[in-house]
Amino acid sequence: MKVIKHSRTKYLFLGISIFFIMYIFYTRVEPIMVCDPDDWTYISYIRIPLPLWKNWNPAKVLPECLIGILGYFSVYCVYPFTQNYLLSFMYVYAFVVAFVISAYIVFLARTINKIFESSDAVAILVSFCGFLLHFVLFRASAGETSKFLFTASNLNCFMNYIVPTLLSVIVATGFIVIEITDNQKDDIWKIIKNSYNFQTILKVGTVLAILYFTILSNMACNIVFIAPCTYIFLNRIYEKIRQQKVKELISINFIKRNILYIYIFVIELVCLIFEANGGRASSLEVDWKTTFFNTISDLYSVLVKCNRVIVICATIVLVIALMLVFLNRKDKQEAKIRNFFRISWYSLLLVDFYMFFLFARIGDNKIARSENVLTLLVYGIILCTGSIAYILKRFNAVMLAMPLLTVVMYIYAIGGTYEPSISYYEGNTKICLAVNENIIEQFITADKNNIDEIELHIPERGLGNYSFSGERIANTLYKHGIISRRYHPILVLEDISYFGRD
Repeated sequence: MKVIKHSRTKYLFLGISIFFIMYIFYTRVEPIMVCDPDDWTYISYIRIPLPLWKNWNPAKVLPECLIGILGYFSVYCVYPFTQNYLLSFMYVYAFVVAFVISAYIVFLARTINKIFESSDAVAILVSFCGFLLHFVLFRASAGETSKFLFTASNLNCFMNYIVPTLLSVIVATGFIVIEITDNQKDDIWKIIKNSYNFQTILKVGTVLAILYFTILSNMACNIVFIAPCTYIFLNRIYEKIRQQKVKELISINFIKRNILYIYIFVIELVCLIFEANGGRASSLEVDWKTTFFNTISDLYSVLVKCNRVIVICATIVLVIALMLVFLNRKDKQEAKIRNFFRISWYSLLLVDFYMFFLFARIGDNKIARSENVLTLLVYGIILCTGSIAYILKRFNAVMLAMPLLTVVMYIYAIGGTYEPSISYYEGNTKICLAVNENIIEQFITADKNNIDEIELHIPERGLGNYSFSGERIANTLYKHGIISRRYHPILVLEDISYFGRD
C-alpha cells in the first residue's frame, strides 16, 4: 500500500509540474484571451447536450457546453475577485487547458509504466521528453516564431480542438492499456454481474458518460479515440475467424463481450450522420481535385516547418524501436510491447488518412492550423515516447544520457518564440486587451446614459471582418450582467490606432 501511494505521489508531482508550466505559459507568455466573434459568442452560450439535427455544429456537444459553463463560472466566481472581466476568462480557460495537458502527460507516463514495465522514474522522465517534443518538433531558429502543438487560433479553437483531442488521447490510452494488460476488464456485463451494487453501476455509468462526451466533441478530433477502438474490435473479429469460430461473431456472448465498442461505434455513427447534415457541412462547396492538391500543399507547408534535427533524431528512435520489435518478435514476454506498437502505428495511419480526406472536404487551409496538426501527430508523439522507453528497456546504459537529453530539450524549448494564442492583432495580447476594454466601455457608457442606440467603434481588421460582431458582443455582455439591456449596435470601423495603440 505504501509503495502504491508513493508511486501515485510521483505521478501527481509530474502532473502538477506540467500544469504549473502550462498555466504560466497560457497566462504570461502566450495568454489565452477572448479575441474574435466566436469567442464572444460561445463564452455565454450553453447548448442542449444532445446532437441537434441541422444545427450549425450538430454534434459538438462537449465544447459548446463546456465553453459556456466556464464562461459563466469566470463571470460569477472569478470576476468578483479579479475585478477584471476579460482577464477572468483568461485565468479560467488557461487553468482548464493546462489541466487537460497535464492529465494527458500523466496518462502517457502511466501507459509507459504499464506497457513497458518501466520504473516510475523512467516512465516520468520519458513522458516529460514526450511533453517537450510538442514544443521542439517545430522549434525555429532564434528570433523566428515557432509553431507548436499546444496552441490554437483562438480561445474557441482551444476548447473545440485542443481539449477534445487531448481528452480523446487520455481515454484512448486507458482503453489501450486495458486491452493489452487485461482485456477482460472492458466487459461491462461481467463487471456488473460480479459486483452488482450502486457504486459499480455509478462507475460504469460515469464511463459511458465520459465516452459520450468524448465522441460528441468534434469529429475532427474524436478519431484519435475511435482509431484504437476499431483496431481492438477488428482484431477480436480476426481472432474468431482465425480460430474458425465465425459463428460466435453473432452470438450473445460476443455481443455482450463487445457491447462497449458497439456503444462507441453507434455514437460515432450518430456524430458523423448529424455532422454530414449540419449547417457547416451544407455551407461547404468542394472541388475534390483542387482540394486534394491544396491539402497536400498544406501538409507540405507543415512538413517544411519541422525542425530537421528533431525529425531526424525522432526517425532514428522509431527505426531502432521497430528493429528491436522485429528482432524480438518471438519473445512472449514482449507481447504487450508489440501490441502497443501495432495499435499505435495503426492509429497514426488511420488518423492521418481520415484527417486528410476530412480537411480536403473542409478546405480553407485548416489542416495546417496548429490545433489540427496536433491531431495529425499525436500518435507520432506517443510512438516516439514509447520507442524511447523500449530502447531504455533493452539497453539500460542509454539511461546515462537521459538526464542530459531532458535538460537540453527543456532549455531548447523555453528558448523559443512561439505562435500566439490569438489570431487577431498580430498576436499582440496587449492590443487585444485594449481593444476589448474599449468596446466594453462603449457599451457600459451607453447603458449608464440610457442610450437606446449605439454606434460601436471596432477595429477594421479583426472584429470588423464580421457584420455580426457587435451584436454577439452585446448579447454576451447582457447575459453576463455587464450591461442591463440588449443592444443592436451599428458598426463603425476604425483603424487600430483609434484604440490608443500603434
